[in-house]
Amino acid sequence: METHATSRKRNTLLRNLKWLLKTLWQHDKLAVFFMTVASVAEAVVPMVVVLIPKLVLDAIESSENVKALYGIIAALGLLLFAAHSAATWSSNQLWPRYSVFRMQLVSLFGRKFMNMNQEDIENPRILDFSQKADNAVQDDFNGVEGMLYNLTEILNRALVVIGCSAILSNLNAVVILVLAIIVSINFYVNLRNRHVEKSILDSLSTVFRQTDYIMEATKNFKFGKDIRLFGLGKWLSDKFWSVVSVDIEKSWLLRKRYIIIDAVYNIGVVVQEAALYAWLIYKVLYAEMSIADFTMYAAAVRAFSSNLGQLLERFTGYLQQNWRIDDYLAFIELPIPDTGLERLPLTPDRNAAYTIEFENVSFKYSGRDEYALRNVSIVLKPKERLAIIGLNGAGKTTFIKLLTRLYEPTEGRILLNGTDIRHFDKQTYYKMFSVVFQEIMMFAFSVKENVAVQEVSELDAARVERAVQGAGLGGKIANLPKGYDTYVQKVLDEEGIEFSGGQNQKIALARALYKDAPIVVLDEPTSALDALAEYEVYQSFDRMIGDKTAIYISHRLSSTRFCTNIAVFNDGRIEEYGAHQELIAQGGTYKKMFDMQAVYYSNEVKVVG
Repeated sequence: METHATSRKRNTLLRNLKWLLKTLWQHDKLAVFFMTVASVAEAVVPMVVVLIPKLVLDAIESSENVKALYGIIAALGLLLFAAHSAATWSSNQLWPRYSVFRMQLVSLFGRKFMNMNQEDIENPRILDFSQKADNAVQDDFNGVEGMLYNLTEILNRALVVIGCSAILSNLNAVVILVLAIIVSINFYVNLRNRHVEKSILDSLSTVFRQTDYIMEATKNFKFGKDIRLFGLGKWLSDKFWSVVSVDIEKSWLLRKRYIIIDAVYNIGVVVQEAALYAWLIYKVLYAEMSIADFTMYAAAVRAFSSNLGQLLERFTGYLQQNWRIDDYLAFIELPIPDTGLERLPLTPDRNAAYTIEFENVSFKYSGRDEYALRNVSIVLKPKERLAIIGLNGAGKTTFIKLLTRLYEPTEGRILLNGTDIRHFDKQTYYKMFSVVFQEIMMFAFSVKENVAVQEVSELDAARVERAVQGAGLGGKIANLPKGYDTYVQKVLDEEGIEFSGGQNQKIALARALYKDAPIVVLDEPTSALDALAEYEVYQSFDRMIGDKTAIYISHRLSSTRFCTNIAVFNDGRIEEYGAHQELIAQGGTYKKMFDMQAVYYSNEVKVVG
């Protein structure tokens, strides 16, 4: 996927335009209609303004029919009013429709992210790539919406240029050519500047991601206590400005280029206006051009020049937005790696017997040479309780991520009942596991939604209560004023509750119980609990999962005593494997760790023993 992201050729302008209009048509056909009406109506207004002075002056000079003059003025006024009204009405219709369309593309962007492999979304290069793609749907006037607005303007300006060309062709075709050359020179210089601007913005994608992270950290209440108690304000501010300084330096470079471009453009406008007015005055003095024609041609020249310049300017902006659209499409079209193996059916069943086997599995993270896991072979039998222990960085969580297919092995294979798990649909395979990781993620929704991870209309309220009670938090939730409808955090509800770390972990345990998957994995989810509370939760949890297969990762070794087998990880390998008493008898790493911790949980051991 990373290779595809960095080597993909850009789409053509027409392909991106076709995709954009086709997608807009599928989501909102009326938006395309209003875009067309706005373009035509806005083109009528300047053309009427060009023609009004000539028609009025011709009528005054002839002095034959005053009523006819009033009629012409009234008709043109009504036409002008109708065009203005149609343009305003259509434009007002477009803004909310474009915004809704952009939100739909934001949703598509989010779904793409959620469907990507976990390993890919942890890759800094992919994250930088997604940052550029996000720029296409980030605000109202860039990317998708910017391209649509520019397209409307381009159609409008093109119609005016065509109309003015028809008028000026009666004067002299050379006039049109001169105007086009002057405007085109300005366009070329501006286009080159936009290319430089895009390359600079692309180089800043990492900077934008870093500043977003730092600013989010300053606002995130989870960091609030540390920021205040450790006095991190200045440190974070310095971090922010050290990153932003790169942005400021490159922004100044862009600003200098804009100053030069503006100077070139203004010189071109002055030369153009002076030359054309001199030509028209000459025609009046020596070629018998009427004052009425003079006013029309002068207005047509200004309208042609202005609209051609704006047409090319909008086209430049259109190209720039097209690059953003291309970044978005490149990300959306990133292929999700397929194993290429035949798909086999899998129906997770909590009552079925599943055997999982690691066959000489090794894994290393993208961009790294060293292995995080090396030559791991282990069999997890039905109904078994497996404890995994080891120091930080030993490979425990990597093992779980491979087991659950968040990562794919670099070498070796993982079997489910003798079949390589890559034969199974990944989304279906995920349903095999109820996993609680050490880093608990709570959503700012109600307690019952956090447990069921479903819409309120779809969840089973009784099942939620049983799961919460099994996790040891039933009494706490029942005593809250809103009970299971209480919101977690105050982000979406000012009456929400800030649960403690231990309570959040119990909600996460309840989530695993509610899912009721055949295999349960606890990756140190009770680290915020004291030893006795952890023991009680594990015992209660172990009773509730019944005869399901379970894997426990914990630094507190007393919890390993009720497990069937224990795997001791060290430096990405399984160093020891066996039952509690077997490993104690071996006198190896497990016994040393157990003896070191015995003083802290000696009372707990008496309870257990």
